[in-house]
Amino acid sequence: PLTVEKRHLKITAGSKTEYYQQGNILKCDENDYKVTGTLITGDELLCKIRGSLAVVGTARTYIGTLVIIDANKEDVTTNYEIEEETGLLIFVENNQG
Repeated sequence: PLTVEKRHLKITAGSKTEYYQQGNILKCDENDYKVTGTLITGDELLCKIRGSLAVVGTARTYIGTLVIIDANKEDVTTNYEIEEETGLLIFVENNQG
């Protein structure tokens, strides 16, 4: 039988730091992520990042959805070994009034 080795990808959710302002919500762009590794030629990664923060402190960003499709728009996610890494949101207290 033919055995195909899965390709390894590491996907890291984005991180962001800002000064807190009341009423603001801190979040990363849903397309803010980094990929380590390479896709098979013709494959496309569709990934959306989630996570938000509304108070001074920290919160994690994470991969909300992830699918890899080939040139025929078929789901080929199972051809990959995917490692997911969270990111970090940081709202810093603004002491400048």
